[in-house]
Amino acid sequence: MHHRIQPVDSRQGMHRAFTLAELMVVLGIIVILVTVLVVAVNGARESARVATTRATLTALTQAVVSFREDAGYLPPMLDESRTLMDPPDLDDPNVFRRTQGWYSITSPAEYLIGYGHHGEDGYGWAQAGDSIDDWANDFDPDTLPGSGGVDDKPDETSRLGIRDPGFDGVWTATRASTDKGSLNARLERFKAGKAGDDGPVLGPYMELSNPRLMGSLGWEHDEDADGGIGEDTDHEDSPGSWNQKSIDPSTGRPRVYFPGEAGYDEHAPKVICDAWGSPIRYYRLNYPTGALGRVYPATQEPYAPSLSQFIALRPWEMDPGTATDFYVPMEGVNWGDFNSQLDSESNNSRGDSTTSYGLQTGEFAFLSGGPDRRINNWLRNDFLAVGGTG
Repeated sequence: MHHRIQPVDSRQGMHRAFTLAELMVVLGIIVILVTVLVVAVNGARESARVATTRATLTALTQAVVSFREDAGYLPPMLDESRTLMDPPDLDDPNVFRRTQGWYSITSPAEYLIGYGHHGEDGYGWAQAGDSIDDWANDFDPDTLPGSGGVDDKPDETSRLGIRDPGFDGVWTATRASTDKGSLNARLERFKAGKAGDDGPVLGPYMELSNPRLMGSLGWEHDEDADGGIGEDTDHEDSPGSWNQKSIDPSTGRPRVYFPGEAGYDEHAPKVICDAWGSPIRYYRLNYPTGALGRVYPATQEPYAPSLSQFIALRPWEMDPGTATDFYVPMEGVNWGDFNSQLDSESNNSRGDSTTSYGLQTGEFAFLSGGPDRRINNWLRNDFLAVGGTG
């Protein structure tokens, strides 16, 4: 019997290996898929941040309306140390330049949240975590003038909310002996019993959906602070002041610290932030000094203030039919903004005068720097064409 031997291919039954070219193609496809996924995820996150910021701006707007109904005026402007900022004088020859810096990042949290303690806004006892020698503890039920103890005072442990800020918007701090309008002046007035602290509680006018929407500014405590404002204070023992060296290098604006981060201070001024972690700016029409509830008439000279005077608020893009012009007479010239490329000798004008009808008729506004976190105070432009949300 003859047996035929069948040749056997040693490669049969074995998987063929990838060639280098095939492997590179597969890796390329994976890279493309990962890139598409990352872009999609980042886009979704960015859309979520935009939605969160718009919701915050809407809540701020509604809160201001409610505050005005209670107080009779729009929230005043406070600086980074919570000191009252007087409005720009229309007779100032440099009023247009000075106006660009007249906005606040601390007023929204001050008046719409009311995070301060009793000696700052008339409502709220010191928190349990405060140290025993903290100046905030000078304003508790047992130490305020005429107090009969805890049982003699309403419960203020919730702390959020304020009492009527008064005629000047800073709890009569403009009548203090020194440092008029400052946080230190408020402490003096409450300690002396000269600021109203037994009326109805106003606010809080809004709630924040995320604790990271409110942070603190950099803060310097006075080295000679001795725990509170004394009866014969010389204001050397004030709570502190904004650390002017605490600047965000990416924006050139005050840096914000959030709970849990190094630099966060529960006693520092608080700011309400957008979803990118930058303080939201508050703007309002300027008014005659000392008259928070008044507005300038439309016939005011040298010009009638409008929100268009704030260059940063002017939209980068506008729908057809929504644009108009706004000029501020200064130094014998009509100023639009400070863009020298658009100067017109024939019209005796400087810069870009484009604005919106909405700004011409509005009374207050809030502004977020948007994804690029940058705001130009001097030119109507947008650094990356992805900026501010108003």
